Amino acid sequence: MKFNKSGFTLIELIAVIAVLAVLAAVALPRFINFGKSARIAALNGLAGTLNSTANMGYAMCLAQPSVCNPTVSACSGSYPYFMNGSNKIYTHYGWPSGWGACWVNTTSGSIVDLIQLSSDFSWSTQPGNFNGIFQLQNSPDPTNCKVVYLLNSSSQTMVVSIESSGC
Repeated sequence: MKFNKSGFTLIELIAVIAVLAVLAAVALPRFINFGKSARIAALNGLAGTLNSTANMGYAMCLAQPSVCNPTVSACSGSYPYFMNGSNKIYTHYGWPSGWGACWVNTTSGSIVDLIQLSSDFSWSTQPGNFNGIFQLQNSPDPTNCKVVYLLNSSSQTMVVSIESSGC
């Protein structure tokens, strides 16, 4: 009598399942960390956008000296600005403001008008200055997963910094 064998034995199936389980246990933790890496990459992307946009805005301010004086604060009373199409972008010592004209908590006339801000980010300000804070909302701790657009009045400079401890 001849027996035709076809298919897999139970032992072969159990061995394959065991090998797949070991591979999943080793590989799964590596895939879980991709979420944090992606959130940090989003912060780096926004920081690069803000940095290059601010530098372009500073150059636009220099090119429009009749309305934008790079040696004047947005709280000077004259509210220096440059035109971007039909939009006024207020400046603080030549840099696009992080939150519009003096003490006005609005994106209107700020650096936010110059970029396409993803809906993943929320925008806010620090009272009493011209900074913009961009928090990544889908992170475990948005208050510590953010990009800060900082305008320094004493040195009349701009700095973009990243806080990624909460990502």
